[in-house]
Amino acid sequence: MPKKTGLGAEAFFAKRPAPELEHPVGGQDKLRQTTIMLEDRHLDWLEAKMIEARKNGGKPIRKAALIRALIELAMSSPINLAGLRSETEVADRLERAIKSK
Repeated sequence: MPKKTGLGAEAFFAKRPAPELEHPVGGQDKLRQTTIMLEDRHLDWLEAKMIEARKNGGKPIRKAALIRALIELAMSSPINLAGLRSETEVADRLERAIKSK
């Protein structure tokens, strides 16, 4: 019988402390994790903005921080989604709400 090599199951399923998560700007609210499916173009844009943030001595930021900031912007706008019929309509309504601020 061949000798086992590599990591055992315990390496993958062992309890590990949760990583320290940065707190959102302006609050100390507890963060929760969720899964959001994005298109490649969305991820490419996020990656480009992360690179842009590091230019000229800027600090690196996480994708999650940028997404939270975008959500905060949307939350501070008077967006009304009643009667929504498509995903495209969400962007149109959000754009109008932000511009009306």
